[in-house]
Amino acid sequence: MNLPVVTRPAAAVEIETAYRWYEKEREGLGSEFLEAVDKMVKAIAENPEQFPSVRKDIRRAVLRRFPYSIFYRILQQDLSKNGLTLLKFTFKR
Repeated sequence: MNLPVVTRPAAAVEIETAYRWYEKEREGLGSEFLEAVDKMVKAIAENPEQFPSVRKDIRRAVLRRFPYSIFYRILQQDLSKNGLTLLKFTFKR
């Protein structure tokens, strides 16, 4: 099941900020970071329930190589409008 993904603007800004920081640290590292994010988003879209709930309907997927987590919600408004919303992209604490 590949659900459509909507990234909230705040999460997109956080991803862009992290990309720029990694790119300044080492050329190409920012691209590797984006690849890791993309791979995780695809994994979430394929099987959104594989990652644990951290609060009610909010789930968390942790990137392996980079110290970031993706927080998301599975939307199930009706059978024709299922999808995912990436709520927050944050530094792992």
